[in-house]
Amino acid sequence: MSTPAISQDVLALHPEAIRLRREIHQYPELAFQEERTAQLVREQLAQAGMSIRAPVARTGVVGELAGSQPGRTILLRAD
Repeated sequence: MSTPAISQDVLALHPEAIRLRREIHQYPELAFQEERTAQLVREQLAQAGMSIRAPVARTGVVGELAGSQPGRTILLRAD
């Protein structure tokens, strides 16, 4: 996939990313009480085809997107 094609894919996701950010910030939650946010994250990861492990450290969520071939795993952490 070329860089311009990836850029177009990212741009297509931009409105949804803004919507999710606004929804998360509309309902602030205290540390280790982020039930609504965790549910939203689980839904989004499942929609993207990831396998989900939750809860992790109370309200944490792990999503795994398996590749088509064995190999290294890349980790992305977001708070």
